[in-house]
Amino acid sequence: MEAIEKIVHFDEEGNTILKLGKHFSKREAKVLVLLPAEKAEEKEWLQLAMLGGAFDFLNDASEDIYSLDDGIPFNKI
Repeated sequence: MEAIEKIVHFDEEGNTILKLGKHFSKREAKVLVLLPAEKAEEKEWLQLAMLGGAFDFLNDASEDIYSLDDGIPFNKI
């Protein structure tokens, strides 16, 4: 399967026209639309990840192996 990449723009109604040229006429293609992640969606994903229990181990006191006295602050290097 051959892959090409084209950047498209959408109008106010969500429609777009993709011009590829005559050599693509009468051929089938799969179209995959990738949209850049928005900050609100990223925040929502992180909140769901935190609610899922995957990070519950961070509440365990035994995970606190470092203190403020450990290491060198990055702005002092």
